[in-house]
Amino acid sequence: MKNQLQKVFGLVGLLLFCIIITEGVNRLSFLWANQLPNPLNIVDPQRWFAMITLHHIIQAVVSLLLILIFMKLLKLKWSDFGFQKQGFKEGLRFALIFTFFWIIFQALIGTLLIITSQVGVVNPLPTSLYSALGYQLFQWLLSGTSEEILYRALLIPIIFQALKSLKISSHQKFIVILFTTIAFMVGHIGYTLNPFQIVYFNILQMLTVIAFGVAYAINFLRYKNVYAIMIMHNILNGFIVLLSFIFYKVF
Repeated sequence: MKNQLQKVFGLVGLLLFCIIITEGVNRLSFLWANQLPNPLNIVDPQRWFAMITLHHIIQAVVSLLLILIFMKLLKLKWSDFGFQKQGFKEGLRFALIFTFFWIIFQALIGTLLIITSQVGVVNPLPTSLYSALGYQLFQWLLSGTSEEILYRALLIPIIFQALKSLKISSHQKFIVILFTTIAFMVGHIGYTLNPFQIVYFNILQMLTVIAFGVAYAINFLRYKNVYAIMIMHNILNGFIVLLSFIFYKVF
């Protein structure tokens, strides 16, 4: 009984650690991005991509530094965090197949929701050409690249090592998928800490985040290649914006 309680408390602590470390990196990166001079502001008059681009660059750098630290502490290799050639082709194939079926699914569901007036149609892009192009480039090249370093490459090896320390051998992959997806979800919820208040929560976005978070984690667990998941994440983000723009033009 005592061992079981220790494992339960250990799992709760591990989940909190995953959330704290990802949210800490996320929020600190926003803080630093706000304080640093941003040359992208010159070509982003509507401020659509300059801030988030700098934020994601800082977030990726900080995440890589943390990976280096944990690599030394846990005596792991770059390949343990998904930075390797092995598994890239297989992971990319998984990514493209998932993306193909998801785009079809989202196109059908989106059309149904719009036709039945369940959701409204808005322009997902700014009116400024430079801001629109910059925002699209951010989605296709950087959004997933930065987030996969933080939410999958950094977290998954740490979770496995923690489960080993807690002597939890069963359902390890399920726990990894669950914890990384929860951390990923928290990262897409807007909230303030003092006072604690949720200021942004979109149920349709959360359902998408859950589906994507599970798919990204499964891809990593199967093929252990973070590069393939970066591409998968970027493509999905880019297509979502593009599909929303098509809905705006058609409906």
